[in-house]
Amino acid sequence: MDDISLDENKEKLRHDKEYKKVENENLLIEPIHYQKFEKIETHIHCYTYAVKCLGDIKGQKVLDLGCGTGWFSVILAKRGAVVEGIDISTTAIEIAKKRANINSVSDIVRFRVMSFYNLDFPDEYFDKIIGLSALHHMSDKKLLCNSLYKILKPYGKVVFNEPFGNSTILERLRLFVPIAVQEEDRSHWNEQVKYRDFELFKDKFYVECEEFQFFSRLDRIFKQEWIINFLGIFDVKFLKMFPFLRKYARDIVIKKKKNNI
Repeated sequence: MDDISLDENKEKLRHDKEYKKVENENLLIEPIHYQKFEKIETHIHCYTYAVKCLGDIKGQKVLDLGCGTGWFSVILAKRGAVVEGIDISTTAIEIAKKRANINSVSDIVRFRVMSFYNLDFPDEYFDKIIGLSALHHMSDKKLLCNSLYKILKPYGKVVFNEPFGNSTILERLRLFVPIAVQEEDRSHWNEQVKYRDFELFKDKFYVECEEFQFFSRLDRIFKQEWIINFLGIFDVKFLKMFPFLRKYARDIVIKKKKNNI
């Protein structure tokens, strides 16, 4: 547990510093951001696909794991869910509470500072759990797996949208792309999700995954929206035709359904 505490404290300090930079930004979320999902025919981004995987959430209890400043928690609430948002960053939670008030969802969204390894919720409490770029921060994924299983209702669903680093060599090749790479990106390459990371979940969950961004990795070079969309649509077809290349994708959505057998 000491290593876990050190890991979480490191993340807390780093994220508190980052969130301080955005605490004065506009916290209002325009309707397009929570109304757009039904209009999407082909999901070329892992984020929108993760929302699709949640399915209908009206009236359901949903945990936003690693909620940050509450952007996605508010979107979940606007789409009808009763939301609990947790994060290790005190600064993030303070901003999230303000965001909920500004967007008139504070009656159905609760934000708390909480460790991912000590989830303070009743057993079988949530219908669904989602984490956007949260799983790869967890050093003890087995402990997290057990915690999620405990608080999820029978046949409940967990969805993770994560940076995918199954090919270390491919990630290192990014250094040769003539685009600036943040130092944080370099230091977190080894933490990106690998296939082996969610093998351990299979004891308690039915696990499926969908990979995204092969050629559309080039969005670091091409900024035109039409090119990025074209590459994204092409990727969907390409990865279906050549599934052995999925391990070289940049992002992944992991879907887990609680196994109650």
